[in-house]
Amino acid sequence: MAWMRQGRHSGGDLPRWSSERGQRPRVLLEHRDPAVLEILSDGLEDEGFEVLRCGGPRPEVGPGRQCPLLRGEACPGVDGADVVVTSLLVEDAQQGRIVVSLNNLPAGPPVLLEATELQARQRFGPGETPTLRYPFTDAASLAAEIRGLLREPVPVPG
Repeated sequence: MAWMRQGRHSGGDLPRWSSERGQRPRVLLEHRDPAVLEILSDGLEDEGFEVLRCGGPRPEVGPGRQCPLLRGEACPGVDGADVVVTSLLVEDAQQGRIVVSLNNLPAGPPVLLEATELQARQRFGPGETPTLRYPFTDAASLAAEIRGLLREPVPVPG
């Protein structure tokens, strides 16, 4: 089955999953560096995941086109994801609010946050911290971490 790459989000229109759900687990990948976003996304696709890319909030877009989590609304990228992987900065006011919102979604997907324990402790209370990994170095080790967070087991591509 051919797989179509999901859209990129650069602060304009919201990222959305294709209407058809395939057999691959869905990962919403948020990274503020477009080059790293591309490399990790391509690697996770090679590891058997369907990836939706999001570059995070951008100050240059108007309020109606900002991250819906900043407005207290649902995000279509999060809603369709099996896991959210984010490198948004917890110490940044807007990005930190997004990470906290992701982590506090009652029925939301597991969140894997690229942050140190010290960074996370500054934003989250005891028992509120999402799964941490620092740094995101390569797609293969990131894929292994994601597989551990999935509610359904996923085979490693062979």
